Amino acid sequence: MEGVIGQLKDFFGLERHRAKTLGGLLTRLAAKITAYTCGQRMNEGLGRPLRHLADLLI
Repeated sequence: MEGVIGQLKDFFGLERHRAKTLGGLLTRLAAKITAYTCGQRMNEGLGRPLRHLADLLI
């Protein structure tokens, strides 16, 4: 289980969140999860692999 938590912490940058309050941290985390989910849904709609998010920026 520690491996999954560590991967999520690294993926969402939770070590360097720079939030000053718990509410700020939760807001930043919610925004990151929302953006990730939107990217996956866009890829799904385009018939692309779900995790190919960097290509959406180009």
